[in-house]
Amino acid sequence: MKRRKGQILEGIDSAEIESSRFVASNTLKIECKNGDVVYRLHQTNIVTYRKNGEVVLDSGGWKTPTTKERMNCFAPVTVYQDRFNWFISLRTGAVPFYDGMILLGKNGHGPWKVISGIREIDIKGQNKIKRQITDYVKLIDKVGRLPVPSLGDCFYCSMKEVETGVVLGDAVKNRGHLHLHLEEGYLHGSILVNAMREKGYQDFQISAHYQMNIRDAFKRAVRSYLTKRLIQTA
Repeated sequence: MKRRKGQILEGIDSAEIESSRFVASNTLKIECKNGDVVYRLHQTNIVTYRKNGEVVLDSGGWKTPTTKERMNCFAPVTVYQDRFNWFISLRTGAVPFYDGMILLGKNGHGPWKVISGIREIDIKGQNKIKRQITDYVKLIDKVGRLPVPSLGDCFYCSMKEVETGVVLGDAVKNRGHLHLHLEEGYLHGSILVNAMREKGYQDFQISAHYQMNIRDAFKRAVRSYLTKRLIQTA
């Protein structure tokens, strides 16, 4: 589905944008006032060139042929797939891809290296979690009415630390409850809202998505939210 520029920019503060233009279908090049340059596919910043020379790659949990093709158009490295898993090709060899990985090259050029704490990845375990996340996201389409936050929601997802305002479940030591949600198929309003807020949506925008029953945005947000907590930190 072809999206308008306003739809792609949804969730981004217009005050942060210097300019934006289409560079491919559903893909914008956004020049930010802070000096960053972002390539945004749908509502995911798939490639971000930071002013300090770092480059961030992020599929938002949507590892599709289109996402990969766009990354290969606008990222400084090659992204490829082997047996359902993504990798990036560096001079030193192949490196498993994960969302949010940060690259750094000398003077903003190659050779590139990963500087965001690459870890040994349990591919089988990772694939299991990916499948669970996919099944969990499908629940958003299956429920008759999107759940809203309530007192009966998961304690870790609904409560925040008093001093910092951070959701209790966002602490690494508390993320085990998310695995239980995937196994039990427990979809509730707090996790939907937390995921949307992390994507940059304001509460009035989240409310509008509820009212208009726009489920795709919730699906993208929840997939990204769970992927960052259960795969990137695995």
